[in-house]
Parts: sequence; structure tokens; C-alpha cells
Amino acid sequence: MQDIGYRRIPGPPGWSGRNTATATGLALALGALVMAGPAAAQSDHGGEAHEPGDSIGWRMPPMPASMPMLPGMNITPAELAPPVTPFLPAAGTDPATLPEAIPGSVERLADGDTIELTAMRVRRTIRGKTLVMYGFNGQYPGPLIEVDEDATIIVEFRNEIDLPTTIHWHGVRLDNRFDGVPGVTQDP
Repeated sequence: MQDIGYRRIPGPPGWSGRNTATATGLALALGALVMAGPAAAQSDHGGEAHEPGDSIGWRMPPMPASMPMLPGMNITPAELAPPVTPFLPAAGTDPATLPEAIPGSVERLADGDTIELTAMRVRRTIRGKTLVMYGFNGQYPGPLIEVDEDATIIVEFRNEIDLPTTIHWHGVRLDNRFDGVPGVTQDP
């Protein structure tokens, strides 16, 4: 691979890798952008209206003279209200019937271990107000799962909430199709 300011980061088998800019590559790219900026801004815009530039030649982007600079500034607060109601997980539920959320734990797993995660509704009181939240294993936030690098674990997931659910992972390198964003990267 030719060195052009990027380096390949290896990944697990079957993973295509990613490119990460090094400081040298980033500095070169930014330097080229800054050097070309004033000259590019002075190019012909086909006669469309724009403001005169300052001493180094920066100008407003070309636009019709009748276009307002801040559209929507004359909207009233009532017009800003969304035409829908908020989604609340507690709708029609007595929070007292739900378990009190326990603080998130740290689950340390070894290579080959299995953890069971159950998505469920829990209640938590914050500043005197009882709220219904989604949690894992009765915890909010859910457990922090710690494993050594290159370890493989098994996650058994059970959904006890009334909606299709997936898990979105942080700090785990995996194919996009396995990282839960329902309806986007995987089926719920």
C-alpha cells in the first residue's frame, strides 16, 4: 500500500479494515484546502447575487437576491410544536408495578463466557419524580460488560418490553448488520 498519510488498521478475519488519517496526512489535506479557499471563492458564479468579499476574497455563497438569509425566523412558538405526542414507555402503566432500577454493575467475562441480557421496563426516582425507563437485567444504566481484547463471548438476549428491540454496542468491533439500529442496520 502506498503511504499517502493513511494507515490500515487490521481487524478480525473477514473484516475489510478502515483508514485513519495520520497527523501528517490531515495537515497536508487541510493545508491544501486553506491554500485553495480564497482563490476558489473568487471564481465566477454566473452572475448570481452575492455580497462583496473582504480583503482576502471570501464571499457569500451564490444565491438569488430574493432568498432570505434566515428562513423561518418569523414562525411563532405555537407553530414550532410538533404535530405528534411524545412516546412514553409508561403510558397506561402504574410505575409502582415495575421493579425499582438498580445501579448498573460491571460484569467481567472471560473468553467463551455467556451473559444473559433481559430488556425490561424499570422505575427510577430522580429529584422526587418517579420515571419509567428501559433497562437491562433490572439495571439503569445497564451492565458494563468487560472482556479482554480478542475474547469471544455469547450474549443471550430476551426481550420483555412491548416493542421489537435490538442492542447497539459500544467498544465492540463487529459487522454493521449485527449492531442494532432497528429498521436501519438489522430487522428488529
